[in-house]
Amino acid sequence: MIMSNKTDNNLNTSISEMYKMIGGQIRKIRKLTGITSTELAGMIGVSQQQISRYENGSTKISLDIILRISRVFNTSPYYFIDDGLLFFIHHHLPEENTFLHDTGTLLPVPII
Repeated sequence: MIMSNKTDNNLNTSISEMYKMIGGQIRKIRKLTGITSTELAGMIGVSQQQISRYENGSTKISLDIILRISRVFNTSPYYFIDDGLLFFIHHHLPEENTFLHDTGTLLPVPII
């Protein structure tokens, strides 16, 4: 199936919004715990500039980085990805996927 440019643009916009949501969650927990972006960068092995990019949603963030950040804050990776993933699914899955409309949430899936 070939997607139109409009569909590609909408998908790219939504993916960008998802990364912004994830970044917002990173910034939120970092500030709540009083950790600077420089300190967090050192803890997970990236530059302070990269933390800034993650928090602004201006760059992709890998699952590996999300897991590292989760460990630093002793929280589940779902803390960072739930809202972004729900946004993405809501805007890009066909209407047949009514489970989101029925429950408003996704069930957690264990990471093995």
